Amino acid sequence: MECLQGLLDLEEGLSERAGALDAVISERGLSQNLSFGAARLDAIFSEGVPGAVAVLPLEGSEYASVAEAYILASGASLSFASDVEDLPFAEVLSLEEGEVLHGQWKRGRRLNGDELQVLSCDEPTLLKVRIHLFG
Repeated sequence: MECLQGLLDLEEGLSERAGALDAVISERGLSQNLSFGAARLDAIFSEGVPGAVAVLPLEGSEYASVAEAYILASGASLSFASDVEDLPFAEVLSLEEGEVLHGQWKRGRRLNGDELQVLSCDEPTLLKVRIHLFG
């Protein structure tokens, strides 16, 4: 619950850059996706295990080929792809685990794109991701 409140606090504090908060839950299917910018997050849920993923996209990146978002995930495996035909490939530029303290993002562990293929979030995990799209 703290992670969800943190995401909502970020949404309020980033009102000029935040897009619409979107979410999926495991009860609606084992494989679902959410779009943010020109990128797509694919969420895979395990059968019989409750899970949820919420995405708060950040708009106004300095580069058109970069998509950014805050993600709250629990009980899901995550992977990223492109949602744009002209830029069919996607790679993770950076991925940070963190928390929100007093409405501000506080980075914890940082992973680079070459350190992950599919990210598993068994417990509630708050992430900040930057995706590079290319052709």
